[in-house]
Amino acid sequence: MSTEELVVADIMTSSVVTIDPDSTVYEAAKVMKDRGIGSLVVVDKDGSLVGIITVRDIVYRVVAEGRDPSSTKIVEVMSKNPYYVLDNEPVERAVEIMGSANVGHLPVLDHETFKVVGIVSKRDIVRAAPHLLGRLYSASLRV
Repeated sequence: MSTEELVVADIMTSSVVTIDPDSTVYEAAKVMKDRGIGSLVVVDKDGSLVGIITVRDIVYRVVAEGRDPSSTKIVEVMSKNPYYVLDNEPVERAVEIMGSANVGHLPVLDHETFKVVGIVSKRDIVRAAPHLLGRLYSASLRV
């Protein structure tokens, strides 16, 4: 399959790690550390996307502001209404969103149910479609 035919489902990580918005930042940080990942997709009880929390969110919105990670809820500090991509969209669409929004991870939603089915990162793009790397970073420079 050529990279022009690649869709997001072909390169995404389907074992996406999710967390409930009412969990604490401490719990999120522990999961990230234990799994060796830099972000968690925040979903409600129905599995619908409500946000994303990253290491950067924790550092900037919790630690730097002197908040207590064990009592601060994820919903208070997560990025709400995050950018996302559908599983059947071309990889180029993920590159376009990541570059223009300057984000490193995109939740992937099923194109029929709109439930979270994966996550795609810049690392996934580099591995599967390195020829798109220039577009990934040049778009973020235009912002």
